[in-house]
Amino acid sequence: MKRTFCLIVILCLLLSLLSGCAGSLPSLPPLPGTETPEAPQESAAPEEETVAATAEPVMVELPEALELSFALPAAESEEELAYYCSGAEEFDCAFVYPSYCSSWVEKGAIRFNPSWFFARMFFTSVLRDDENAPDELLDLLETGKWNSYAEEGTVGTGWTALRALHLKYDTWRRWVAWETPERFYLLYGSCFDGREEVVVEIFETIAASFRTGEELLVSAPGNGTLLRQEDGFLLFFDGAELAGGSAPCVRLKLRAVNGGRDEAGLAVDAYAADGSTFPFEEQLSVPAGEDWTWTLTLPLIPEEGGGPFESIGFFVNARGDDGGTLFELPVRIELKK
Repeated sequence: MKRTFCLIVILCLLLSLLSGCAGSLPSLPPLPGTETPEAPQESAAPEEETVAATAEPVMVELPEALELSFALPAAESEEELAYYCSGAEEFDCAFVYPSYCSSWVEKGAIRFNPSWFFARMFFTSVLRDDENAPDELLDLLETGKWNSYAEEGTVGTGWTALRALHLKYDTWRRWVAWETPERFYLLYGSCFDGREEVVVEIFETIAASFRTGEELLVSAPGNGTLLRQEDGFLLFFDGAELAGGSAPCVRLKLRAVNGGRDEAGLAVDAYAADGSTFPFEEQLSVPAGEDWTWTLTLPLIPEEGGGPFESIGFFVNARGDDGGTLFELPVRIELKK
């Protein structure tokens, strides 16, 4: 019994010694084909390029000249015609009328008067979003008030129009109203019975020749087109229209860029290709980084009478502080009937 107990104690001691020795033994290499892959090491991020790409200067091809083309209003008439052109801030349109009829602007309307008899005639317009604008075109004719009716038709290049007549006692009245996406227009006339044929001729000449401002400028570069770039100045096209009664207007925008001077003086004049000088000269000082816009008004359309009209060319000269020429801009305007 005692012997068996001793053997058990000896065996326990041997097992304890063996387990302590196993923790200190070196690891055995893995069997072939069973290698454990090493953990991937984080690779260093590639250095970012610090040199910015140098932008190549954009070469803008400047036009040789400023080319504009206007479509003049025209109407079939045996009478000599006069032109009326109005800018967007007024009536935004143009038309012709018989030159025996005088015209002037009074109280927001263009008034007409034949030279040999009395007639009350006027042409007016109102923006669609104006507080005084009618709800619809028919409201301009007031057919209920005058016990008349409206006839549908068109004016100009196809704008929707209504016409109405009224005769009471010896007074004859006529209305022609039409609309565009931006405006309502109204022609009204009254005269004594027996003169209505003349008023009808005036009205139909105006209505047939009517053109909106957008229809007048047939061909032009886009607003903001760069025309010239010289010695610290940029010259842009800023729009054109037929306005001022009968004159084409060209708007040019000058921008001074910092070319080593805080401020630059500039003198501008205009002259025709035949050497004659336009009545335009401007002295200005444009600070660097600022814009300045001016309008060249060209008296190309006579107040009374007609063409023929041909292409007309002129130049814009710009001179710097030292008197040297900064740029020359040929401008060619074509007037088409």
